[in-house]
Amino acid sequence: MEIRAAYEASLRRDGHVEDPAQLDVVARLADLQARIAAQRPREGRLRAMLSRSRIRQPVRGLYLWGGVGRGKTF
Repeated sequence: MEIRAAYEASLRRDGHVEDPAQLDVVARLADLQARIAAQRPREGRLRAMLSRSRIRQPVRGLYLWGGVGRGKTF
């Protein structure tokens, strides 16, 4: 399930209120989800050693920071 769809479904189901700061995080998480999905599958160690030119670059993640009650857990 896509991040945005899960967020909207949770708002409807649980009665949470949409928050502009959370929408920004949802957009960033959706971008992260798309970048991870676009990566090619991992290779075995032997194949990776033999094909050094195709080293997978790590996807940079997100760090969520904020005060208590900002919705980080949500």
